[in-house]
Amino acid sequence: MRSLAAAFAAAVRRYVLPEVERFGREPAARTDAADGDARDVVKKARKALGGEPDRIGGVAVTVGNRVVKHSQDEFKRLGIKLREAEPKFDKLITGWRRENVERITSLVGRELDTIEALLADGEGRRVESLQRDIEDRLNVTRSKAELLARDQVLKLTGWSLTSIPERE
Repeated sequence: MRSLAAAFAAAVRRYVLPEVERFGREPAARTDAADGDARDVVKKARKALGGEPDRIGGVAVTVGNRVVKHSQDEFKRLGIKLREAEPKFDKLITGWRRENVERITSLVGRELDTIEALLADGEGRRVESLQRDIEDRLNVTRSKAELLARDQVLKLTGWSLTSIPERE
């Protein structure tokens, strides 16, 4: 998730921030956004992120497998028999991955929508203020991504715990 947040920030800094002057107002003069609207500018960042959420989804499978392996090792250490629960884990990880790719995709999409709205509503604002608001969104996105990652790993761990059969 950190790499997704970093890719998101890089795309916004590369494609959006250089265009901010066209959407705000310099202290002495108003600029015109005639050569593209906010949607066009943000569309470049969306395109640059392309398959990034899917790549993170692949990483989610690896993380899911590690969580389940760790749980299995701990259960074994405690004398808990897992043979009956193991087939459920593959199905569990597949569903968990699908849900998280959707969460990741929608997180990125919502944050880009917010930046697009900031640009569209930026007319008459100072460029520095608009840039600061966009940078703040990058920090919010990073925080949300980290929270999502922690929450979902804990959720998977909890699910794996509910799959424990009776002790031997």
